[in-house]
Amino acid sequence: MSTTTPDRPILPAPSHAALATIRTTAVALAVLAGGLAAQLWRYDALLGGRVARAAIPHDDRGWRWPHFVANGVSLAGGTLIAPALLLTLAAVLSVRAGRWRPLLGAGAAVLLVAVCLAVGKGLAGGSAISGPATTSVVCWGAAAWLLRHQVRDSLRHALHWLAASAALTIGIAQLYLGHPLAALLASWLLGALVLAVLALLAHGSGGARRGTQE
Repeated sequence: MSTTTPDRPILPAPSHAALATIRTTAVALAVLAGGLAAQLWRYDALLGGRVARAAIPHDDRGWRWPHFVANGVSLAGGTLIAPALLLTLAAVLSVRAGRWRPLLGAGAAVLLVAVCLAVGKGLAGGSAISGPATTSVVCWGAAAWLLRHQVRDSLRHALHWLAASAALTIGIAQLYLGHPLAALLASWLLGALVLAVLALLAHGSGGARRGTQE
């Protein structure tokens, strides 16, 4: 009977500057989320949706920079760039580990979230689910899953905070752009369910592979 050992870190240890940059970025994203939420609170528009669109005046000087930032955050962490970054990370891990499993897992995550968004928006309507909010939860969560055994503890913890801050900021940005709060919560829940399905599939395939080795 053969035994298996946990994957050892295959990425180099991060420098102090790299760790500081990741942590600073996580804090900056959290502050940005707080700023957007404060603007929504200022106009009594925390419910998002039509309330936000009607309450926040477009000609208000304070509206312009948050609206621009919210659009940029949603684009950067949403349905295009986040999947591309996840697939790039998975490709690097696959090359370094000499196996296809990370890339296949990332591809499955991107495909599954795309299918869920298409079906969900088709059934409930385009405004009922936020694509960027759902995609950010799945992609950043999948990235954290892929890196759980590949990096040192300090970097893993910093990346977890960064992923959480990114998902939170993108969600608040979606509220600011007019998505209802109910749609945001549904999007986060859908993203968490997709991650749970991927984790179950990964656990099942890992158990089956270990069984064949025994």
